[in-house]
Amino acid sequence: MSVYQLLGAGGHAKVIAEICSAAGGTIGRYIDPAACPWLGAVEHIEQDELASPDGGSVLVGLGGVTPEALASRLALVQRFRQRGFTFSNACHTSAIISKSASIDEGAHVLASAVVQPDAWIGLAAIVNTGAIVEHDARIAAGAHVAPKACILGSASVGEAAMIGAGAIVLPGTSVPAGTVVPAQSVYKGS
Repeated sequence: MSVYQLLGAGGHAKVIAEICSAAGGTIGRYIDPAACPWLGAVEHIEQDELASPDGGSVLVGLGGVTPEALASRLALVQRFRQRGFTFSNACHTSAIISKSASIDEGAHVLASAVVQPDAWIGLAAIVNTGAIVEHDARIAAGAHVAPKACILGSASVGEAAMIGAGAIVLPGTSVPAGTVVPAQSVYKGS
């Protein structure tokens, strides 16, 4: 059984902890400024300086829905990596991930999401519930593809960009880093 450290303990962390448990893992400690009742007796660390890499791989429990929050989340992950921590992916058992897709460290692919052939999901990126990342698409580090959003073939999403729920990014287009594509919209490029 793998033991993980959970970085952040808000709503997104509940989803990640459930994925961890379904895969036979357990949360050994969590790092968050506030105590979290839903984690029960799991060891709580308030300040990340007290955590050590020997406590097990880290699962990112932080979400984010603005480019600023996503950039901050990514910076935190990068800071922990520089200190020797390793990050595990969180891929739900119901997600469909092509064998030729590439999923970088700390990325999340949540329930019923689809990642097609030769797609790439970057460091600590989130492909949320029911989202689709089509063939040859690229999701850069720290980006968030919200529930039911669709990134069509050969499209790319820049670092810490936010693709809103139900949005569609058309084939071959590039969403710049730090951009918000509003929910239910169609992104045709700039």
